[in-house]
Amino acid sequence: MSRKNELDTDTQKTGVLAEQTLWSAMRILKSFTLRELWEFEGVEVATKDICRYLNRLESAGYLKRDKCFEENNTFHIRNATRKSAPQPDYPGRPQNRNKALQNMWNTMRRMSSFTPRDIVVQSNTPGVDITLRAAQNYCQILLKADYLLVVQKAQPPKRLARYRLKDNTGPDAPVIRREPQVYDPNQNRVRHLGEGS
Repeated sequence: MSRKNELDTDTQKTGVLAEQTLWSAMRILKSFTLRELWEFEGVEVATKDICRYLNRLESAGYLKRDKCFEENNTFHIRNATRKSAPQPDYPGRPQNRNKALQNMWNTMRRMSSFTPRDIVVQSNTPGVDITLRAAQNYCQILLKADYLLVVQKAQPPKRLARYRLKDNTGPDAPVIRREPQVYDPNQNRVRHLGEGS
């Protein structure tokens, strides 16, 4: 019996952390079967989650599959230099939400201080429309995750809060998860809101 068959489901990685673990293993393996990826040291991810992620990556063009027999499909990674795990949408399109987060993060890293309105003005690009509400929400979540400091408090409706980036962990935008958590691809770790750094 494989060590994986004995894994407790409580120890299995899920969500963005599982995807980053899988992507890191794929970058090392370069070409692999589902079984080889599943058995790779440190990959403690349920098979169904691995299959879903492989299908999303293939649909978005990050992987190429040699189709022979279903159980022996070999996957080849197309861009092994990318460190952060791609998070394509289920139909296989890269998520616009992640592009919006990346644009906002890039703006925060460039500016010495900013308001959510500054983020909107500097971050909107063709195909990525960021609303004031989205910028305010991202700032609030990053504040709770201890990435930002409040430089000037808001005075509604006259003035929005002004922030400064406190913890610039790297070029990849922290990703908001469904639970009250933020995944940081630069550090390959999850921060709980209110945790601090």
